[in-house]
Amino acid sequence: MNKTGKVLSSSKDKAIIQVIRKSACGDKCGQCSGTCESQGIVITAKNVQHASIGDIVEVSAETHDILKYTALLYLIPLFALISGILVSLQFMSDGSISELISFLIGLGLMLVSLLLISKYSRDKHLEFQVTQIIRTNKNRT
Repeated sequence: MNKTGKVLSSSKDKAIIQVIRKSACGDKCGQCSGTCESQGIVITAKNVQHASIGDIVEVSAETHDILKYTALLYLIPLFALISGILVSLQFMSDGSISELISFLIGLGLMLVSLLLISKYSRDKHLEFQVTQIIRTNKNRT
């Protein structure tokens, strides 16, 4: 996966880069009646191209790593929510209050899974790398 971003700070081997996320409208945001704004994220990347502050760079990460983290972040909490609801419904008697309790149990399991994912992801990070300098900062000293 390749993204374009602007170098906010750099050192010998690392660069802090702001990557702009595309909105649902693509490059033509604002032409519809909606008021969407593309949000940027800040990442740390290996600075193998020796990019400087203000440079526009291409950043890449392994696609399988991104898919793994996406599945971890979305599918596991969804599975926890659905399984918590379905399993707890099997053990409760009929009635609207049992459905509410089952839903709350599912939400609780989803929150627990998110906490576990948060703890797991502190130790593991996606490794981004600056693969190309697209445009250099004209104000370099």
